[in-house]
Amino acid sequence: MVGSEGTLGFVSRVTYNTVPDLPFKASAFLIFHDIEEACDATSALKANTSVDAVEIFDRRSLTQCERMGELPKLCPEITRLPEDGEGAALLIECRGEDEAALKAAIDEVLIALRNSKVPVASQVGYNEEAFRHDPKEYNVFWDARKGLIPIVGGARETGTSMLLEDVACSTEKLGKMSKDLIAIFRKWGYHDACLMGHALEGNLHLIFNQVRGPSPSTFRLTRAPALLGPSKRKPLHLPPCSKPTSLRTPLADPHLPTIVELQDA
Repeated sequence: MVGSEGTLGFVSRVTYNTVPDLPFKASAFLIFHDIEEACDATSALKANTSVDAVEIFDRRSLTQCERMGELPKLCPEITRLPEDGEGAALLIECRGEDEAALKAAIDEVLIALRNSKVPVASQVGYNEEAFRHDPKEYNVFWDARKGLIPIVGGARETGTSMLLEDVACSTEKLGKMSKDLIAIFRKWGYHDACLMGHALEGNLHLIFNQVRGPSPSTFRLTRAPALLGPSKRKPLHLPPCSKPTSLRTPLADPHLPTIVELQDA
């Protein structure tokens, strides 16, 4: 570990507690009309089950996923969500050592979801048919999850940079935090921004594209302190680089974070 003040320490030994790769798996991709409802369903699963994975997609993420031909075929409800709405999806995975253990895990998840009384937009509802056992089908869901960040980056406009940040909270507060983040993105004009990530752990990835150079987006990013965190206002020390760069501070407001922008000379 090396910081600006020198070597801070080193790692002499690492122990990994790994998760067993159980042979029997099934995944469900459930659509919800509202992201807060999806988060409420996640809280129910967190509190009442030993579910293996729960991943969340907001409406902007699902818009990108619609371009993956197989996913809308398996989950046609995606295309019926309002484009400017706050719909969402949960990708839920259960695993087991054998078919009996897998069935028990799925039953536990379905009972918790039914008891939660959270409405679901998927036509299959909270029934066993929601879970796909064929790897060709459930891998479509996971390919969408794993490929979403590159998909968003590949769809960005020329001259923009993709920014990826992580935020986290307790699972029971995830719905309100998600709504607040969506409101911030809308307020400051980040209409292609996405929320997705590990709902079960209350961890979200924020993906948004930023225009480089003098533009209205420089103003937006500087004026959105909630996305940036507190500014330490320390001098910026840059390592040697192959291309010459110039530094520019877009706005100097003592009440807002200072942003230093790198531009190719």
